[in-house]
Amino acid sequence: MRTAFVYYLEFTEDDNANLYLQFLKKSINGLLQYKMAEGPDIFINVIGNDKNIHDELIIFCAERNINVIDISEDRLHYLYLPKLVDIPIPEINCLKEFPTERTYPVKFFNHKFTSYPDIIAKGYDRIVQLDADVLFYDNVSEMFEEFDVTNPDLLYYCRFPVASNIWQKDFIRNNLISREWNHTKLFSLINTPETFVKYTYTKKIFDLIFDYNIDNLVDDIYNQGFWVSGGTGIFSKAFVQKHFKRLSFINYFVTKDDELALMLYCLANKIVPEHLDKKGTINLEWQFFDKEKYKIFHPGGIDLKKELFINNWTDI
Repeated sequence: MRTAFVYYLEFTEDDNANLYLQFLKKSINGLLQYKMAEGPDIFINVIGNDKNIHDELIIFCAERNINVIDISEDRLHYLYLPKLVDIPIPEINCLKEFPTERTYPVKFFNHKFTSYPDIIAKGYDRIVQLDADVLFYDNVSEMFEEFDVTNPDLLYYCRFPVASNIWQKDFIRNNLISREWNHTKLFSLINTPETFVKYTYTKKIFDLIFDYNIDNLVDDIYNQGFWVSGGTGIFSKAFVQKHFKRLSFINYFVTKDDELALMLYCLANKIVPEHLDKKGTINLEWQFFDKEKYKIFHPGGIDLKKELFINNWTDI
């Protein structure tokens, strides 16, 4: 069985670009050091405009014979349509004229899933998707091996558990609100007075294309008992071949947030992601991390990543 390990790196000219590059390099070095993968089976989907980051990445990958796939369409972050296409949605039905400085370009996103069919076509049976900040401390190949890759309706992913307390629905709503910046400006997954029209359009599209009512999104995530999370997932060849086109529709036109895209798609198609990390190999919380107990560390939050980077990883 051939396995491709696929990362995604978005690098912009800001303070965090180099941070994510260094995490990515450390993650890949772990894969190679513990002999879970060889360079030709590692792929990095890249999108960005920081030349220094890009040059450093290319040198790093060339030294290790790693594949770099530019998914940014001539190195633009996203596909921009002309400015006037994006009319301020809440005002489209009540104004005949509007000042153009209040408009924005429409963004259509290329993201983590973009190259998956092309990678599968190279002869791979499955893709292990990894966040750039997933750090390895041992060979955990068995975590990726004992799974059915022939069933097109099986997806394996890590989970952030949602407790039974009713307040957790507020947690889900707040998570949706905090991720609004990940969506195109035409769509919204939260129903507020400010987003009502965008939400209505989104609801209609999901009803027409996926036969799914996004009014149920919070309850459905709550009832399934987890939020797709953890920075690690497995996509089989069968899953990609059957589902990629419709999954990528959500990814391309609605949101670049892969967790939300996956949950929306799976809920609409009654696919329940299997739990990838049943043995508790991955730790997400710094205060509980013990590399004798956990073999993968996925640090959550930009502040923790900065702290680890400043301290030169000395404590992990």
